[in-house]
Amino acid sequence: MWRIDRSTIDALAGETRALWYETVARALVAKLDEASLQRASQARDLNRGDRAIARLVCPEGVQATSAILLNGAEAIPPVKRMAVIWFSDLSGFSAHSEGRDAVEVGATLRRLTDPQVEEIQRSNGQVDKHMGDAVMAFWLCPDAPRLSKGVAGATRAALEAARRVQAAAAEASAPVGIRIGLHLGEVSVGDFGGGDRIAFTIVGQPVNEAARYEQFKPDTQQSGGRVRVSDAVFELLPNDVRASFLPSPVEFFDKHRKRFVAFLSSN
Repeated sequence: MWRIDRSTIDALAGETRALWYETVARALVAKLDEASLQRASQARDLNRGDRAIARLVCPEGVQATSAILLNGAEAIPPVKRMAVIWFSDLSGFSAHSEGRDAVEVGATLRRLTDPQVEEIQRSNGQVDKHMGDAVMAFWLCPDAPRLSKGVAGATRAALEAARRVQAAAAEASAPVGIRIGLHLGEVSVGDFGGGDRIAFTIVGQPVNEAARYEQFKPDTQQSGGRVRVSDAVFELLPNDVRASFLPSPVEFFDKHRKRFVAFLSSN
């Protein structure tokens, strides 16, 4: 920082005054260039950080983490949102992996998981976490139009992911199937956990119920059912998507004898 009285400048000879102004301008340009380089470097660091974080958390979590880093906040307060929730599991994968090389297991798992992630992201869903050979994802839907769009997009993604996973499993000669459960409801969105170990995720009863739809095992005589949606999801589906499901729903109960109604895909 410079501080110089106007009277001092006015007292300078014309050439000296011009030289002084030129010197100040050159110094300011150098400082601005330095600041621009620092800003560009910080932006690259932030982008690299965001890319690294994005490998670990969903897009909502990346935004929350960036806010914490930039604003110095310790946590993002949870909020309530309507959401479509996805749970999927590769049935038979654990048995198939038994006794196999770890690298081979990892490659096969990625081959069967990539189609799911690609379809979820293509329909603007967010992968919440990977749990072994299971995937949890969600679509946040803050209003009715986006809820209808989220339900249709998530269901189309599930149907296409199931088809692609079955094709990939056949190509890999892996006797593995897939179950995908979809449900909707109001959830809490935010960073949860304890101590220094937190997770940006969604919590609430609809999340637990979505897992029940994935875990449901139809009778062996029953065809189809790779994708199973709750009656709440089915009610909002457009007719062309409904056509991919069996017309009659099935009922099942959890261990607490709570009743669930599901519509099963026809393949």
